[in-house]
Amino acid sequence: PCIDSGDPVIIDPWDQTPCEQGALPYTDAAPLVFCQAKVTSMGCTPEIGFTGTPCLTGADDFLITAENLPNRRNGLVVWSFFPNRETFAGGLLCVQPPLNRTAMESTGGNSGRTLDCSGSLSFHLSQSFMSDNSLSYGQTIYTQFIFRDPEFGHPDTLGTTEGLRVTIC
Repeated sequence: PCIDSGDPVIIDPWDQTPCEQGALPYTDAAPLVFCQAKVTSMGCTPEIGFTGTPCLTGADDFLITAENLPNRRNGLVVWSFFPNRETFAGGLLCVQPPLNRTAMESTGGNSGRTLDCSGSLSFHLSQSFMSDNSLSYGQTIYTQFIFRDPEFGHPDTLGTTEGLRVTIC
């Protein structure tokens, strides 16, 4: 009975009919990339991405990914409940402190002596992780990868991806 029964002035962008009426308003819950990545010392721009759906039930398949990272370096995900845009290690910190962090992992990539941008990271934002961190339906978190950038002798030896806004469904 709530389908197409909302305010007739507000048109549903999906089907061009009056919007639905319900207990919870619809918000675009799709993950959203925001902020700006720091170009690495090798000239590559890291990219944050995702696959799956960040839901508390159903398929437990939501991965946050980072590509174009320095190979054979360590990195991690930081997250919080608020976005940010402040200077950090020569780039931007897209997540507002206090920061929650995941375990450090290797970026992998090419194993030769040459440093390049073949590294990547991923983090499984699993249902058990959401439960362990008291994340609930409709709650939004902001995430970002931080990693070692091998520009030796430079004071800013950390790199950052863009941020990713994630709303739990």
